[in-house]
Amino acid sequence: MLLETIKGIDEIGDALAGGNILVKEILVKETHYLVKFDPVILGKRKNLGGVVVCQDISAQKKMEEAYKELAAVLDTSSDSMYITDGQGKTLRINAACNRTTGLKKDDVVGLNVKDIVAKGLFNKSSTLEVLKTKSKVTILQNVTDRVVIVTGTPLFDEQGNIWRVVSRARDITELNRWKNQTEEERRLKDQYYSELVEMRVSQMTQGEGDFIASSAEMQQVVELAMRVARTDSTVLVRGESGVGKEVVTKFIHRNSTRKKSALMKINCAAIPENLLESELFGYEPGAFTGAMKKGKIGLIELANQGTLFLDEIGEMPFALQAKLLQVIQERTFYRVGGTKPIEVDIRIIAATNRDLVKLVEDKKFREDLFYRLNVIPITIPPLRERKGDIVPLLGRFLDKFNKKHQMDKKISNDAFSYLLRYRWPGNIRELENMVEQLVVITPVDLIEPQHLPGYIHHLPNPLDKQDKVTVPGVVSLPEAMEEVEKQLFLSAYENCKNTYQTAKILGVSQPTVVRKLKKYKQNLG
Repeated sequence: MLLETIKGIDEIGDALAGGNILVKEILVKETHYLVKFDPVILGKRKNLGGVVVCQDISAQKKMEEAYKELAAVLDTSSDSMYITDGQGKTLRINAACNRTTGLKKDDVVGLNVKDIVAKGLFNKSSTLEVLKTKSKVTILQNVTDRVVIVTGTPLFDEQGNIWRVVSRARDITELNRWKNQTEEERRLKDQYYSELVEMRVSQMTQGEGDFIASSAEMQQVVELAMRVARTDSTVLVRGESGVGKEVVTKFIHRNSTRKKSALMKINCAAIPENLLESELFGYEPGAFTGAMKKGKIGLIELANQGTLFLDEIGEMPFALQAKLLQVIQERTFYRVGGTKPIEVDIRIIAATNRDLVKLVEDKKFREDLFYRLNVIPITIPPLRERKGDIVPLLGRFLDKFNKKHQMDKKISNDAFSYLLRYRWPGNIRELENMVEQLVVITPVDLIEPQHLPGYIHHLPNPLDKQDKVTVPGVVSLPEAMEEVEKQLFLSAYENCKNTYQTAKILGVSQPTVVRKLKKYKQNLG
């Protein structure tokens, strides 16, 4: 077959006639041959003949095809590829490398990477780092106005020597630009959100509701509540009795995606234990003696698509906690006496003034239920820890009860001082009741210290400077005066937690108080 194919080569006759050498590749049954025809003079008559040499080059052709295929694959990659041998000699680069770095094959192939760096074609080389450390290396390279991240990977031979170094580079200039743009958009979003929080806080402070958030502590609570409101996460609101846990819960519901559905509240401490289960889960007809004939829908079912508020959750009977845990985990439950599971889509907010961790330790509250409820904890500080809210609360309640009882009572500065000094163990609820009491029973329009309840009126008057002001040793008169001023301003602000009231006590302007407190590095909150 090979001989017949060679005889059929037309070019041999032409080469024989012209006395020329012919080199040609032929394919015989998937085998590649290199045919070389060399004309020679034969015999005494000098007849022209020739010698044909055939060489099997199939392996060589396969290598060439593989090399061509590899080059095509490398050139289709969007990542830059740079390949060297074990000494750093450049063997090949792909088309992406030219686009990313500006390097050309003719400029670098055959050159050692050390020489390329020396020429300044790029500032540093991952290949040199790989050859130095004999491990994979990732670096950042600056190429003209581009930022490139390069990862160099060593390939080892059977003896453990580096055989090749493959460096893959990716242009991250656009990625950095996109990242910076995204960060700017996120910054603006956070800024707009902060402005929204401030606007909401302002609305709550100036509106008709009882949600006062003038202090830094309560503004943090409001901001957290607004973030939580946009989710469906379970919330546990903690704080002493009377701090406003229900007000925060209503705020979360009003600002959630469920605001158009019901907010169902159940006070776990106010309902007898034998009735709490049926109130929560409802019951089927004839479930127990005295049950309504038609049965009853429970609060959980009524809260479907809305929010279920479990107030005083720490008082929930231990036996019911397991059933509540199932509702939280699976959003399904059974009515009392029922056999059919009922699915609900609800958001759960729980509130308590108890130490649930201590109750868990005492085996009075299920640990797994605690962790299910404590997904997003919100702690409302007591009124004594956010004195900045006392004055606006007093003003709000004073207006409220003046309108309610058709009066025009005012509170004197001295009376304000006592009220600010008081620790308010009953928190906002106690403050509200106190203001209504003062509005109703005070016989004159101006409420003075003597009109306050005895347990408040007998407190040391904050206007009587009981705190001692001391000077550390013998110092110059200006230094002593500055030290006395510092102690007076800080002590007065510590008692009032309000720059306006501090100004009244010290007999200076409010801007003066702010300036002096900043001078003495007092955090105004």
